[in-house]
Amino acid sequence: MRELNLGMNFFGGHDTGIFAIFDDDCYGLLEERVTRFKHDALFPIDAIEEMLRYKRIDPKAIEQLHVGVATLEFENRLLPQMSYEMTQSLRSMLTPPDSPLFIKEYTRKKEALRDKGRFSQMMTFLTNPHGRRYLMMQLTGKKRPLREIVMTHLQRIFVHAKIDLSFYEHHLCHAYSSFYASD
Repeated sequence: MRELNLGMNFFGGHDTGIFAIFDDDCYGLLEERVTRFKHDALFPIDAIEEMLRYKRIDPKAIEQLHVGVATLEFENRLLPQMSYEMTQSLRSMLTPPDSPLFIKEYTRKKEALRDKGRFSQMMTFLTNPHGRRYLMMQLTGKKRPLREIVMTHLQRIFVHAKIDLSFYEHHLCHAYSSFYASD
């Protein structure tokens, strides 16, 4: 396969996902189905990688990538450069490993936090290295336009592809899909 058409929905606050059109079929996947975080808002890297694995596509074989993103209103918004990495770091702090002993301790601390005030919650957050890293990157990290962040993520996966990136108004995408599907 030399060319791939990929539609993405992300940075709308929830339910990020992808949709790909192939010669004989199509494929859609929400990021939450892979990460197991309900209403996941992360850039859909895991969904893209799962689609490539499922369809047996070598990302190095893609020469042309057409990407439509349904977030026109955010195209030039400045965002933290490492927002994906920051969220992953925060999740590693909040997600317990599979060890039963750790889960018991994690649950105890989580319930104790609920009873504390905001200051105590923040201090607990800051004493964790992942929490400190997340906050410092939010406060002092460099910011880049959304377009650059999207291109960076896609270039990590599709290293040899020429990427054509287009942004569309999210609700207009809903309207077009309803109109064309009603024919």
